[in-house]
Amino acid sequence: MISKIFRAYDVRGIYPEELNEEAAFRIGQAAAVFLKAKTMIVGEDARSSSPAISAKVKEGITSTGCNVISIGRSTTPLFYFSLNKLGADGGIMVTASHNPPQYNGLKVAGREAEPISVNSGLLEIKKLTDADIPMSDNRGSVKEISFKEDYVSFLIKNSGSVIEKAKNIKLVIDASNGMAPLILSDVMKKAGPNATFLNFDIDGTFPGHLPDISKEENLKELKDKILEISADIGFAFDGDADRLAVLDEKGNKISADFVVGLLYKAKSSWFKRPKVAYDLRFSKSVKELFGRNGFPSRVGYAFVRKTMKAASADFGGELAGHFDFKEMNYAESAVLAMLKVVAIVAKERKPLSKLVEPFQKYANSGEINTEVQNRENVLDKIKNAYKDGKTNELDGITVEYNDWWFNVRASNTEPILRLVVEADSRELMDKKVKDITSLIGSEEVAKEYEKTVVMPEQKGKQFLLCSVGLVGAGKTTVLKPLAEKFGLVRISTDEIRKILKEKGYGYKAAESIALSVGEKYARQGHGIAIDADCSRAEKRREIEEVARKINIPVIWIHVNPPEEFIINKLKNYPHTWLFKDAEQAIQNYYARKPLHEKLDFDFTYTFDTSRSDLGKQIDEASEKIKRKLGL
Repeated sequence: MISKIFRAYDVRGIYPEELNEEAAFRIGQAAAVFLKAKTMIVGEDARSSSPAISAKVKEGITSTGCNVISIGRSTTPLFYFSLNKLGADGGIMVTASHNPPQYNGLKVAGREAEPISVNSGLLEIKKLTDADIPMSDNRGSVKEISFKEDYVSFLIKNSGSVIEKAKNIKLVIDASNGMAPLILSDVMKKAGPNATFLNFDIDGTFPGHLPDISKEENLKELKDKILEISADIGFAFDGDADRLAVLDEKGNKISADFVVGLLYKAKSSWFKRPKVAYDLRFSKSVKELFGRNGFPSRVGYAFVRKTMKAASADFGGELAGHFDFKEMNYAESAVLAMLKVVAIVAKERKPLSKLVEPFQKYANSGEINTEVQNRENVLDKIKNAYKDGKTNELDGITVEYNDWWFNVRASNTEPILRLVVEADSRELMDKKVKDITSLIGSEEVAKEYEKTVVMPEQKGKQFLLCSVGLVGAGKTTVLKPLAEKFGLVRISTDEIRKILKEKGYGYKAAESIALSVGEKYARQGHGIAIDADCSRAEKRREIEEVARKINIPVIWIHVNPPEEFIINKLKNYPHTWLFKDAEQAIQNYYARKPLHEKLDFDFTYTFDTSRSDLGKQIDEASEKIKRKLGL
């Protein structure tokens, strides 16, 4: 059971079914052994299960001979600050962050408050929970020490002179009934801004709303209050106060990358520009601002912090709302980020919405999540489909073009692919989202299409028959009877496009789906008939590569009636699911025509589907195919 609660960055589970006192003891014990710790910090949030979990964590740690400094109720940033202040060997924060109240969790940190994730020791701690760790003859001690006053003083000192600048700024702060008021109550008394507080009673049942501030429904109360009192700015904190959401005077949420952009501009001068580590999904507009002073990071606060340290960056951030600062020894501080943003708005004397306007240059999809079982296969398809772009694989696949870019990556905890697309225009962004989601959903579409495939009564000679021709040329009218004559499984790219359309996808994946389905049946010993646009050399190579892997011949046939015939046909084109109207179909024809004029294939037969003797042409083609195959 314990193994199931370990995640990419922490331990998380429902109390007591998944995370209970026994698990807490074992994890505390294992963490102390892994860290070879002599002193560890332990803090906790306000969830009803936190005192019991915390007590067992401390018991597990001290059973190894390690001493514990208990800081009691804490925000996660205060926990990191305390660990650094004391110079402890590590620590454990008892919190489930933004999860609902029935959950609890453990965040493990090493020296200098370095987060312990699956990449830096969490898997080793997981293994140690199954080991029989002996009790030390000299149990460690537990002392209670608070570093809250030190942390509050640190925040005020590093906030950018909020006290002098922000007297006339009107704020609304929603603490989500989490731990933020432990710090904010004292900070706001000293910092001075005029603030209205929402859900400031610390209550681990979260009666106001759930503490997941990434969800719009949990920001509604804050937005309504901003509009009601004409506030200048609003802030929301999650359960352990390590994430921050920022809303402008109109109640609109400001993306975290734009917040980092504001911090960067505020710290820049003619003589020096700060270094910043950033989540690689940040908007292109912010990346352009950072230039060479920006250092992209894998997604996740642990990775951003690691990138910050390596670059000796001044601050960092990720889209989830973690903001890290060098003065915090590279740890996050949502309250410090809040104070710095308030100072910027006060200094600039402009509405926040105006300050972020320069960053709103591009159309961004936000994160699109799709459940996918065979994620590696899908990522390979996407990589192959966009190999003409500038590609990096820092986290998943990021591909850049002049007027758009995208990142797609696998979730660390679920069978999900996460996609972000950004483009110069909304129209282009929408198109690219459809194209890439069609590739992501390709396995689902392939399974649905396979249900419609008509299998031949008997297997014929195994070969790959591929028809080449422009839209409206009549590839299906030729391929269908030939497939029946030779006992081939016919794969229709147009029918696959129809399914993609019904599911709201673009057509980008149609040909790769057709080819993968064809390969599947070929490996079962069937011959295949497929209509694919092979005017592009890479598509022809893909088809020939499939045939080579299975060791079967390829027969190419050309469907090439006169242009007048095709245009007249397209004027009454029936497939409205493929093109919105006849004009779009005709435009497609002329766009692809130059490629077809340069075809360099060894065609076994060329059809003219405008003629009335199509049956005769099919018979002639059949004889030529037989001769070529030695039948």
